[in-house]
Amino acid sequence: MSIITISRDIYSHGREIAEHVAEELGFECLGAEIIEDVVSKASQGASDDLGEERRIKKEIVHFRRAFYDHMAKGNIVYHGLAGHVFLADIPEVLNVRLVADLEDRMSQEVRRTGHSFEEALDLITRE
Repeated sequence: MSIITISRDIYSHGREIAEHVAEELGFECLGAEIIEDVVSKASQGASDDLGEERRIKKEIVHFRRAFYDHMAKGNIVYHGLAGHVFLADIPEVLNVRLVADLEDRMSQEVRRTGHSFEEALDLITRE
């Protein structure tokens, strides 16, 4: 089972890099959409008649199972929410962290939204 996780900050080209790496390796490329898929499967397995805390714990168990079942197929490049955390205990995982130039990230925010550089810096810093 080969899995590469790519974590990054906002505007660090994570999706593009993940897609390129996956294409080069012949791997499947997955992002946040897998989280939405496994959350919907996890919520189907949880019961409403449990107490709130037990229901949440059960949903987490179902989420992890659905996520790991999907990842167990291997040959995956995962970019998105907390892949390095979800897969921390799996030895066949390569975790990569992308760090992009702050000015490049600010320029992308300005182009995308029309914010000033100061507003872009504030947004990126908060993210």
